Amino acid sequence: MPSVGACDPIVIGEGRGYADADGLLSDAEVGRTVDLPLQKEAFDRLLETADQHHLGERRRKQLWIVSNQRFDSALTDIIYGTRGLREVRVDVMDLHLENKIAVVTGANRGIGLAATEALAAEGARVLAGSRSTDNLVELDGVTPVAVDLATPEGPAQLVQRAVEEHGRVDVLVNNVGALRVRTGGFLGTSDEEFEWAMQMNFFTALKATRAVLPGMVDQGSGAIVNVASLMAFFQPDPGTIDYGAAKAALLNLNKTLSQEFGPQGIRTNAISPGPVGTDMWFAEGGVAETIADATGVDSETARTDVAAGIPTRQFSTAEEVGDLIAYLASDRSINVNGSNFVIDGGLVQTM
Repeated sequence: MPSVGACDPIVIGEGRGYADADGLLSDAEVGRTVDLPLQKEAFDRLLETADQHHLGERRRKQLWIVSNQRFDSALTDIIYGTRGLREVRVDVMDLHLENKIAVVTGANRGIGLAATEALAAEGARVLAGSRSTDNLVELDGVTPVAVDLATPEGPAQLVQRAVEEHGRVDVLVNNVGALRVRTGGFLGTSDEEFEWAMQMNFFTALKATRAVLPGMVDQGSGAIVNVASLMAFFQPDPGTIDYGAAKAALLNLNKTLSQEFGPQGIRTNAISPGPVGTDMWFAEGGVAETIADATGVDSETARTDVAAGIPTRQFSTAEEVGDLIAYLASDRSINVNGSNFVIDGGLVQTM
């Protein structure tokens, strides 16, 4: 590998974006030329930062693209002289979400938070509903709404808040949900536990959808994105029997609504993630810890074992699910309707 020494300036493309990699580009402003010494240690840190924040941390960083390649790969080529130093630009796809009104349920963490950040980063005005809102209060373009979406009136209250403030809803993201691993299987799962799973994972979405559809029908447009789960159809597991049944019901609703309301300009799509590195899996009392307790291993071993069964050997991230939600909410996917998108690292092997 060639030695790293001094270099010509890097030009941050005017109107193309702004990068801050943990202070290494802290003096860079859009349209300015910044002299950066090509010190290997500094740029190794820059590459590491870019990789760590792949498609995430939208409030502070974006991956930069050069000639349709990832920023870290392209920058490595630039540093070590395989392509020569050149202007570094980022071309961001416009999702046409500027000033769209979006409602996100279960928005305070995990996939809901990632979806909220992704939509807001695209210029949407987001009404973000959750029982707690501590992660939402400082987000630009986001109105936190403290609401218990598990109550009969909660979803409609959230939608009504959006209508009162903005006069309409353009996008609904049904994300709120919860999972409790049932170590006793079917016979160990009571009717009340099934009812709880259906309430949290199906009826919350049903009620939010029922509240938002009349307005979308009147305006002749709208996008609904339902966050389902791989567990709705892939290797049904007794440990998630109630959760899987509820998410399967959500997928059925998704397809049915796409048929009834598609002709009226309303698109309905679903995303079925596999294991995602969120609190549902990793927090105290989460899926990994429950598996660990049931199998006699520690939580870290349980996580590693699950990841080993995925062809990519890793959990998906909330940010990649949030990015897909933003795309499905946008007119860039104007003819995508009634579909279910799987993000699972190749876990499902059937076509």
